[in-house]
Amino acid sequence: MDLAIRTLKSAIVGLLVLAAVIFVPAGTLAYWQGWAFLVVFTLSTNIIGIYLALRNPALLERRIKAGPGAETRPAQKVIITLAFAGAIALVIVSVLDYRFGWSHVPAWISVFGNFHLLDRGSAVAVLAEDQEIDHQAECHEARPSSPPAPTHWCGIPCMSAC
Repeated sequence: MDLAIRTLKSAIVGLLVLAAVIFVPAGTLAYWQGWAFLVVFTLSTNIIGIYLALRNPALLERRIKAGPGAETRPAQKVIITLAFAGAIALVIVSVLDYRFGWSHVPAWISVFGNFHLLDRGSAVAVLAEDQEIDHQAECHEARPSSPPAPTHWCGIPCMSAC
């Protein structure tokens, strides 16, 4: 299947799942914070997808296959499963907080949180760096005797040829 079709399918399914995770626990569609989050999250995620489609289709291809099923190492499967479950639980608990009025969150904090979410553009740089880290890990797995890549001052492996 063409990368564009698979990307579009992934975006649509993701949007529908996220909408269900937000609005089913809310018990209403009249939840402006949920709509704002859905729009901002979807836009920021799709902007990253478009950027990768134009700049690095191979990385987009790998990112579409994300999730526990895409991992080969058991520890990674567990970590990704816990990360996904935690992210979904965070959204559901926030929605239930709204529904049952457990706390009062001023509107400006909700708006600020969505602006913060828009800063996902920096994630593109992280994904590009992640591609190099994954490449180095694959090289090291293929040739275990090869030395690990040198690291930058911040702990991220430097770019190096395999």
